Amino acid sequence: MMIELLKSDIDDFAVVKSILNDIEIKEVNIDELLSVLLKTNNLLVANMIAFRLKKIKDSKILSALITVIERPGSLNKRAKLIYCCDEYDCTKYFELFMQIVFEESGESCINAIDIISEMKGPFLSRQLSDAVDKINSYIDSNKNDDKTPYLKKLKKHLKKLL
Repeated sequence: MMIELLKSDIDDFAVVKSILNDIEIKEVNIDELLSVLLKTNNLLVANMIAFRLKKIKDSKILSALITVIERPGSLNKRAKLIYCCDEYDCTKYFELFMQIVFEESGESCINAIDIISEMKGPFLSRQLSDAVDKINSYIDSNKNDDKTPYLKKLKKHLKKLL
């Protein structure tokens, strides 16, 4: 019943939080919440479901998060969803997170850099060298960009992995 409420067009933070706090996390509810996460266009609901499931180590949760992050129209709206990936090794999504670093700024960019910094690998050396080259090119073209200091730290980290 509570999960059905999430499928409606609720835009009230307190109501969504209350509903999610009343849902006991168990296997059946995880699947139902993931279904809502994958279907909803309500960013508030998506973010709050992601936060509610954040600590549960299950690959299907990461898969759902990645699907929502990649969704057309998510650009500049996915910072909290990216943040919720930090409980997982996202090595296989390296290219996606690098794309986010260059496409977005602010919280989304910083969260993506944090996720990349925690990736365990293995990485292809070509993958890392291409990323370093892209960072160098970006920095050269955008010297006064706010994310330049973060990109320099990421570049240093990626060079250590080479």
